[in-house]
Amino acid sequence: MSEALRVRRCGRLAAVVRVPGDKSISHRTLILAALANGESSISRLNLGRDVEATVDCLRALGVEIDVAPDVTRVTGGAHKFTAPNSPLFCANSGTTMRLLSGLLSTMPFASTLAGDESLSRRDMKRVVEPLTKMGAQIAATNGRHAPLRITGRPLHGARYEMPVPSAQVKGALILAALRTRGETTIIESVKTRDHTERIVETFGGIVFSEDYRQGSSISIPGNQTLVPAEVSVPGDFSTAAFLFIPALFTPGSDLTVKSVGVNQTRTHLLDVLRRMGARVRVENVDESGVEPVGDLVVESSRLKATSVSAAETALMIDEIPALAVIASQAEGETIIEGCGELRHKETDRIAAVAENLRAFGGNVEVDGEDIRIVGPTKLMGATVNSFGDHRVAIAFGMAGLIADGETVIPDPDVADISAPGFWNLLA
Repeated sequence: MSEALRVRRCGRLAAVVRVPGDKSISHRTLILAALANGESSISRLNLGRDVEATVDCLRALGVEIDVAPDVTRVTGGAHKFTAPNSPLFCANSGTTMRLLSGLLSTMPFASTLAGDESLSRRDMKRVVEPLTKMGAQIAATNGRHAPLRITGRPLHGARYEMPVPSAQVKGALILAALRTRGETTIIESVKTRDHTERIVETFGGIVFSEDYRQGSSISIPGNQTLVPAEVSVPGDFSTAAFLFIPALFTPGSDLTVKSVGVNQTRTHLLDVLRRMGARVRVENVDESGVEPVGDLVVESSRLKATSVSAAETALMIDEIPALAVIASQAEGETIIEGCGELRHKETDRIAAVAENLRAFGGNVEVDGEDIRIVGPTKLMGATVNSFGDHRVAIAFGMAGLIADGETVIPDPDVADISAPGFWNLLA
């Protein structure tokens, strides 16, 4: 653990930068490459601690993975998977645990998924229940917590309507469905990020998708065989969103974040910010890869408050900590509805955001699952309580760049969970 990081108000930002590879896409690409028959190559893989947990688990299952800063190579195939000698440690990564629970439910051996203290408190019932409907045999502690003891067996297709929007649960079901008998259909009332569907198709798989009311309907034929692929991981939009905070509120700033994933199921924050008056735009879009990629350009702006519906919140759940800080500088009352999913992240992010924003002098109230923020307020430097959550630490480190006085981040290394080298990038 490094020493505390100290942050002060920054001057005008005028730079062109790159952020680490997308964490969500990195997890999914690794797992699907592990299933594909042959050698796949992945460039710009996120090398943060969460993705490292996925690499470690796959290696423990017998998959050959050569990680390098430029290109990571995965030699995969379902036949490569073997029973692990000990519990698979997912560290703090809920994505690792949920996605692997889907895949391991189909394997011809028993396995156990374990996590650290924080991950062991997170609700896994939401992924255990639908997998059980497909015939999976999973024993969770108290019916909802890790460790998850999985007895792999042949599964059957099912039709499942998602009660709560979750790209992780959807991804777990898709991974299981690829190796089941029959077809699996997943109904979403709100369409969540479609990274898993896109990457499955990149590896030669088949996913049928269509609009369903305001959400989507996805059908996956069973017993599919995947083929190797070359994948370039785009920059992480959620990490780029944190850089918007100092760029928007430091006069004269003009910041460009290069080669960021701009999949429309991921970038709804841009729509909300434009509604608030932010000068943000996407340039140089390239749709030739697994995901559309573009450059994000952000200029200093004067913002007004807005209301964010629960449906919108579901589309940008990882960006809410950044939006909360931004809302503190917008004129009027911003209401962010339907934030309940934030209570089930690395920490209770609703409580963590409210506590830290108040420490900086922000005017914030929590009403059930809604967050109300009145601005603009003059922020004063404070000591950040990250609660061990990478997104909380980064969001309020960014708040320190627009606050008077000194901001202290006691545990800056927590940012490496999703954004390795973030503070060096900022410097």
